[in-house]
Amino acid sequence: MNTNRRNFMKKTLLGTGFVITGLASCDLKCSLGRSKKMNDKSFVTLRGHHLTNLRKYIKNGLRRFNDERIGYTAAFAKGLDAILEKIANNPSLTVRLVDHYDDICNICPFFQTKPEYCLSPSLCANDRNWILRNGFSVNAEYPAKTIVEVMTRSVMPLQAIELKNGKTLTMRHVIPPVEGEYAEYAEKIILFFEHVPEYKRRYMKQLLQGDYESYRVSNFHVGEFDGKIAGLYGYNYSRHGAGVVGIDIYVNSGSCDQEIYERLTAMFCSKFKFIPGCVALYDCVSGQMAKICLAKDFQAVIPGTEKGLFALMKKEYDRVTSKIIYESSFETFEKNYYQTVSKIDVSSGSMGELADIDMLLKSSGIFRKETGMEHLIFNGLDERIPDYMRAVFMVEDGKGIVTVAKTKDHKVIGWGFLPAPVCKEEDFVYELHPNYIEHQDTFKAESLRIAKAAGF
Repeated sequence: MNTNRRNFMKKTLLGTGFVITGLASCDLKCSLGRSKKMNDKSFVTLRGHHLTNLRKYIKNGLRRFNDERIGYTAAFAKGLDAILEKIANNPSLTVRLVDHYDDICNICPFFQTKPEYCLSPSLCANDRNWILRNGFSVNAEYPAKTIVEVMTRSVMPLQAIELKNGKTLTMRHVIPPVEGEYAEYAEKIILFFEHVPEYKRRYMKQLLQGDYESYRVSNFHVGEFDGKIAGLYGYNYSRHGAGVVGIDIYVNSGSCDQEIYERLTAMFCSKFKFIPGCVALYDCVSGQMAKICLAKDFQAVIPGTEKGLFALMKKEYDRVTSKIIYESSFETFEKNYYQTVSKIDVSSGSMGELADIDMLLKSSGIFRKETGMEHLIFNGLDERIPDYMRAVFMVEDGKGIVTVAKTKDHKVIGWGFLPAPVCKEEDFVYELHPNYIEHQDTFKAESLRIAKAAGF
């Protein structure tokens, strides 16, 4: 560590009242004033803004993100998960909530390169806000069980947003299942969607009550004025997928709806680097919204269009200069994603594949059709089964069975539906990416086998 950085850290930490006992020369595994108790295996320090890491680790599963720009590599994610797992699985563990350096900083490569940011007054103030907002006290110690109980609430307050007109948008983070004491909040969200088609309200209701929790990660950030929802954004991805993230952004019409839409879109874009996905897809319904999305680095699936499907790509950055070294177009991404394989896997489908099919496969189909490329292979899909979501509903209602075709790395390359009660080959309707036409017969045969095994 160079002298200027070492002196900066000493000055900053002393300013917070954090006692300095010594600094290691390079790897920051020094104590930075940590007492012997801090080195005890039964004791962990946790910064306020890392409480959200704990929440998402427990509610969403392993973090698994990889953003080389800020040093969040796979190695760091593994180390981070180990600390969060220790807190989550040891109820009697003592956790001290702090507004400065903690045990996660000790392994974080970003802290090693930019400690001046991590220990800046604004980030330390953010630590304090997180701690106080959730009913804790700064520098206080709590059993891990208490912290876990608070941070796994279905609905959690976030920092409010001040709008240009002087109004305050109260933000909340919602992770399904939303039940028990928060059941009324789920009803509030469902009521907010009263303008959407019935099947989407059904989906939202079942999503919020946790019906799809075992194979799908879903998060909502909800903005309110005086207790009424003014707008929200939600994102979802498969727990066992290939990194396709679906986004929904909804705003009530009103005097500041455009600003709310801008703020919600910006919030998602800033968080995307922490989400384990390679592409985020959004169905934009107006030219005004399209302009906002394009300004936030989204790109239209069909270049030049003012509404329709938009994609936000993960960028690759130089680890030293932080400059962008690669930014994929949807065309390049689609080509790389749907590479030919020698073998496919076929299994029963679920809402876990929703974003992969109704967003990415749909995007690929539209892109290929509009650019004159070989289109998706269809067989019999019509108004009875207009999309994958409604096909899954039919399965839930006992009207058939859905199958999905995947590559060994979990990329969904097609799906099909067999109506009940008798599943015949001639009744099998499906959609398959053209790169996998050689697997068409395998897909049909395996789908029929699955249907028969299920009793059809």
